Amino acid sequence: MKKFFLIFLTSLTFTSLHPDYIKFGHRLEKNIHIPGYRTFDYAFWLHPSQGNRELENLFTKKTLDFYGAIIPEGSVAIDIGAHVGDTSVAYSLVVGDQGTVVAFEPNPSCFDVLKINAANNKNIIPVNAAITEENGNYTFYYTDPGLCNGAFAEMLSIHPYRIPVNVVGVNLENWLETQTPALISKVKFIKIDTEGYDRFIIKSIKNFLLKHRPILQTELFTYLNNDEKIDLFTLIDSMNYKIVLAAYNGLIDTTSIASRKPFDLLSFINFQVPEGSIDLLCIPDEQFSNYK
Repeated sequence: MKKFFLIFLTSLTFTSLHPDYIKFGHRLEKNIHIPGYRTFDYAFWLHPSQGNRELENLFTKKTLDFYGAIIPEGSVAIDIGAHVGDTSVAYSLVVGDQGTVVAFEPNPSCFDVLKINAANNKNIIPVNAAITEENGNYTFYYTDPGLCNGAFAEMLSIHPYRIPVNVVGVNLENWLETQTPALISKVKFIKIDTEGYDRFIIKSIKNFLLKHRPILQTELFTYLNNDEKIDLFTLIDSMNYKIVLAAYNGLIDTTSIASRKPFDLLSFINFQVPEGSIDLLCIPDEQFSNYK
């Protein structure tokens, strides 16, 4: 079955890149061990903006235990905007050998490293595609010739992206139904980090969220204006999810969910976003009391 996925992924890959494209390699860190989790290998991308946050903040027992409290072992986690597979690998440790992580990343440079991380963590399915409202070919824009960060920028009112790259976009529900129908009922967690395009993706999977009720992690993008913030909040609120902060500037909040104060509309609109990203953890109302 995994061979089928690899054939599908190869067929999606675009080869035309910006003429100023700079390719950065990777280094492989072997035999990383966090108590309570399997030993694993991880490919670090050598783009100068990437840093070393995986070992500093993500691949820690505290962080993995937190994710383990909200992502059940044996379940399916979907990573939209998987980058090089940092969060995908973390989720793969939590869901265990009987679980699956489906990792979507359109950036061809990041995807090269994501494939290596998926090969070293066998429960990750890497997909070289963006999640979009409709299936099709799209132009994304990136911050630099090394393609560190990027987005479907034409949908954003303000953005810093200038380097164009052709990518494939797929509708998530359609992809799951046609490629992995057996996984649909096991989806318990969806992460979206798409530099401001998150709310359009959420709208495109609203029926899926209402039916299956996974926990959702999404980004409050730095450049969203107040109207866009309200649109995102109203959308999540309309599906009866409670919203709490999940992470700021890559520092994951591992405090108990019960101790966090959920956003209401006023606090959300007035929240002043500092430089850097804010991740929001959105939990179905009916499940919120289950998390301590």
